[in-house]
Amino acid sequence: MPTTQRQQRKQEAPLEAASDFGARLRRARSDRGKTLRDVSLASGISIAYLSDLERGVLVNPTLDTLRAVGKALGVSLNELLGVEEEAPTEARYRPALDEFRQLPHFRVALEEDAKRARKSVEELEEEWLRCLSQIRVAGKAPKTATDYLFIFEAIRRALG
Repeated sequence: MPTTQRQQRKQEAPLEAASDFGARLRRARSDRGKTLRDVSLASGISIAYLSDLERGVLVNPTLDTLRAVGKALGVSLNELLGVEEEAPTEARYRPALDEFRQLPHFRVALEEDAKRARKSVEELEEEWLRCLSQIRVAGKAPKTATDYLFIFEAIRRALG
């Protein structure tokens, strides 16, 4: 009996979700400069199992497994699962980034750049804060408002 398109899509949906999860897991791991071995040692989960999760071979990890992997990587379950947090966007920013956004230099640059780009100051501010809040190298983020200012100016100059 041939399968209908609806049945086929239903069968493919879990595979897509597993693939997305695997990609998020791999990205979280590589963004933090960790190997499968590092995560395995920190989480108590085998390298083979982690590899299967990343490749989408395994599609139904337990909550305990997800927690262990999240803890080993220093990421929330929401981030690992690709779930948008309910909190307002601004609440997600680190205190240093919040301090940065109040700096007079940033405010003036925002107004100049918004006028030039024909965007609202609020829209451009949101873009910058989203960009800066995602900066991580080996699991580390900038720690001070001055760090964010330095990065902001470097990116701003590079983009012209």
